[in-house]
Amino acid sequence: MGQLLAKFSLATTLAASLAVPSPAATTTWQIDPAHTAAGFSVKHMMIATVRGQFKGVTGTVNWDDQDLTKSTVDVTIDANTVDTGEPKRDADLKSANFLDVADNPAITFKSTKIERVSAGKMKVTGNLTIRAVTKSVVLNVEGPSGAIKDPYGKTRVALNATTTVNRMDYGVKWNAKLDGGGMVVSDNVDITIDLEMTKKEAKFHEFIRDRWSPRAFSDKEIAPSDLRSLFEAARWAPSSSNEQPWAFIVATRNDQENFTQALQPLVEFNVNWAKNAYALGFAVSQLAFAKNKTPNRNAQYDTGAAMSQLTTEATSRGILVHQMAGFDPDTARDVFEIPAGWDAIAAFAMGYPGDPNSLPQPYRDRETTPRVRKPIREFVMSGKWGHTPDFITK
Repeated sequence: MGQLLAKFSLATTLAASLAVPSPAATTTWQIDPAHTAAGFSVKHMMIATVRGQFKGVTGTVNWDDQDLTKSTVDVTIDANTVDTGEPKRDADLKSANFLDVADNPAITFKSTKIERVSAGKMKVTGNLTIRAVTKSVVLNVEGPSGAIKDPYGKTRVALNATTTVNRMDYGVKWNAKLDGGGMVVSDNVDITIDLEMTKKEAKFHEFIRDRWSPRAFSDKEIAPSDLRSLFEAARWAPSSSNEQPWAFIVATRNDQENFTQALQPLVEFNVNWAKNAYALGFAVSQLAFAKNKTPNRNAQYDTGAAMSQLTTEATSRGILVHQMAGFDPDTARDVFEIPAGWDAIAAFAMGYPGDPNSLPQPYRDRETTPRVRKPIREFVMSGKWGHTPDFITK
């Protein structure tokens, strides 16, 4: 029975992706298993309704917004995730009497046809395979909802699909006769799928993906060899005319006098959490070219590139970096005796991650708030301002 509902979930996914408006010629959507369920119901002993669901639904949908018929869906359902709320019944459903998950652990669906019926409604046809038996099924799809951005910056859509299938078509034939006539389990299975999908974004390196700016730091020491490696990474950053117009002022907790001094330029809001980091630092830029003393308009850009490489190297070692604009450059100049022609452009704290619950409010809430990023179509342009390149939308 659960296998039947699985098929619907698959088709539903396809329909959803196809219906979602998008500027892209082809968009890939991924089913979100945590927010997707394929529900089913059957009649028990001709009088009661037994309901269940599958949660192990995964897969992708490739949606062609130029030609709906070219869209495809490929979905797999983990038959072991069948759940009716009754462990003994679930064990029976997983047995050879029904799904036979030992020999057939997965239910698969591949679309063969998609057609729009009316606004907000579609029919999705595809091949559903259960217990090594493949049959064509049709899903009646409503939706999808309008696309939204979740707190993590992902684009999401949702939809609903329904259908009725005959379990006998898939070799799910166990039954027993009732004394007064009729059967213990109905042949027909009603399916309802509530599905969420996320738009698949371009892949990029995990060290960039995992970078973030914490306020909770542990008291674990950063080994001197690791600190040297971070600044070695910064050393190899690109710069205009290879000027390398950066310098770093750094203090660790092992040097308490300098560490306390490094807190002085920070605004109070930052002092309250940065004092727990293992290391504090300031990125400083030389504002003129060393070779001819003319203004270097790229100096801060180049220093930022060096800081970015330091941060990526730190992330690769499990060390987190929080960069700060909240400090007084004049105080930094006085405290560290920064010479004329050089400006402190950013402060930063470094250390291993700590427990967010150790932070007072409002820092704790900020620590646990999901990161949000603008979609790349908002800041990557071509030809003229505001025009999105084709490679972004395809």
